[in-house]
Amino acid sequence: MIRKFGKYDRRGAYHWRELSRWRLKRFNAVLEARYRRVLELLRQVPPGRGVDLGCGDGYLTAQLARLGHKVVGIDSEREALGWARRLTARRDQAIVPAWVRASVERIPLRDRSCDWALVGEVIEHLERPADLLQRVARILRPGGWIVVTTPRRISDHAWDPEHHVRELDGEELARLMEGLFDDVRVEGIVPMRLFRAYRLNRRWRTPVRVCVNACAILGWNPFLRGLQGPPGEDFGQLIAVGRRSA
Repeated sequence: MIRKFGKYDRRGAYHWRELSRWRLKRFNAVLEARYRRVLELLRQVPPGRGVDLGCGDGYLTAQLARLGHKVVGIDSEREALGWARRLTARRDQAIVPAWVRASVERIPLRDRSCDWALVGEVIEHLERPADLLQRVARILRPGGWIVVTTPRRISDHAWDPEHHVRELDGEELARLMEGLFDDVRVEGIVPMRLFRAYRLNRRWRTPVRVCVNACAILGWNPFLRGLQGPPGEDFGQLIAVGRRSA
């Protein structure tokens, strides 16, 4: 059972707000790095039908739809989907994903009906993440892509003790996926030294944050540095890709 997230009740459509290029100090370069990498990966997939599981307020879902995909955004929280519907319709009436309120524990899609699936920041909220990956394999066509993002487990730093049930390292995530998917690759992004300066060092937080945000807005996000290598201890975020077995 996924614990209620609740952030959309308190903070509204915060993904849209944190990615506004007009708010330099409040811009979230970590979030932008993750979303940019997901878009880079799914831009390689020919336009088709995809699903964004745990879509939240729909910011990334809308960007995926703009790539030409027919996207279904699934989330269990009514408040999140309310923001997703309103904000996507307001910005582009011609490109509106389908929104479905449902739990990722019971995905309401037919077997082999999707060309790709995004599982973004979801598996860390589950006691049995392998069960979700099995459900994703069910709805993917043979050769269909899965993209998973999750915070990497760090021994001295719990990312979200209130909501995260089980955080994984890169090897654990790869093992979970390799039994179900082919060509599994796990990358690390968000260098931890830069992250700590960006978020945790109060004295230098504002100048560092402004500098990093400006670079990200201009197209060079330093949190994407080194993503081609294995996800070692230096990185705080994992992004994994695989293909459904034929």
